[in-house]
Amino acid sequence: MYNAESGAFTGLLTQGGVNTTFILPPYNPTAHAWWRLREASGTIYWDASPDGITWTNLGSHTYTMAITAMAINLWCGYWGTETSPPDAVVDNLNRT
Repeated sequence: MYNAESGAFTGLLTQGGVNTTFILPPYNPTAHAWWRLREASGTIYWDASPDGITWTNLGSHTYTMAITAMAINLWCGYWGTETSPPDAVVDNLNRT
């Protein structure tokens, strides 16, 4: 989730009814043009890339549940008071 006031992105992992929130580096529209979630050996990784080719890891977390039990939620919204808030765009979403 992106917090426009702080400029921070957060990741949220819920497992066994327990929420774990991760603070990721501040958003950079050039360096974070592409986002990727990946899993390897019981660890989830949040990565970003300027071009979709070269990736930088932003954070990771180990988990104990089956990867097949996970779901990804993308939320877009605006909770400010501006009369014309900006649009949110999700493009090129792939799940393998």
